Amino acid sequence: MSTPTWLTTREVAEEIKKSENYVSRQCNAGNLRATKLGNEWRISRDALDEFMGGKVPPARPRMSRRQRIAVEQRRRSA
Repeated sequence: MSTPTWLTTREVAEEIKKSENYVSRQCNAGNLRATKLGNEWRISRDALDEFMGGKVPPARPRMSRRQRIAVEQRRRSA
């Protein structure tokens, strides 16, 4: 049994062409198996391969404060 290769969020982000923030969010959400060391995530090569599974899930775009207010106002008026 070989020792796992551990990657940082930066290395994973570069490999999957996403931001470090995206990778951290996936770790926090439990979508990407990772280990937290201090303030940083470490991802094994096996976990990354499992996460990739042929494709990378799309990042959910965030709404601005103005957009959130507009959505809330539409919900209230409906």
